[in-house]
Amino acid sequence: MTVNVLNQKLYLPAALRWLKSISSNENWKLSVVDLAAILDEDVKNLEALLSKASENINIEVDNELTDKIAMLIQIHKYLSRIAPIGGSQKCNNWFNQPNSSSIFNGLTIKEYLCVHSTPASLKTVIRYLASN
Repeated sequence: MTVNVLNQKLYLPAALRWLKSISSNENWKLSVVDLAAILDEDVKNLEALLSKASENINIEVDNELTDKIAMLIQIHKYLSRIAPIGGSQKCNNWFNQPNSSSIFNGLTIKEYLCVHSTPASLKTVIRYLASN
C-alpha cells in the first residue's frame, strides 16, 4: 500500500521535520510520547531522530519506521482532502475528535493510533479516510 520513498537520505529528514511540525499543539496535538506510541518507537530514540532531522544530520532507520512515517503523511493528505479549502483547522480537529465509526468505537484517530500502533492500523485509518 505504501511506497517507501523515505529511504532516500534527502527525504527522511524532511519527513521527520514535517512530522514534528504537524504533531505540534496547534495541529495534531501529539506529544513525543504519543508520536513514539504511534510509531512503536522508543521515546529517546525518536527524540534523537527528530533532533538529527532538525540539524540535517544523516539518518538511517529501518523500512518499517519509514513506512509508518509515509503512512502518517498519507493520513494527513486524506484529512486535507476531506477538509474544505482553507480548512486546516477542521483537518486537525478530525484527527482529535471522537469518531463514531465501528473502526474507532468512539476513539479519536489519535487515540486509535496510539493504542493500535501497527502498520495494519495505520492502513485501516488510510482506507477509512480514503472512503470518505
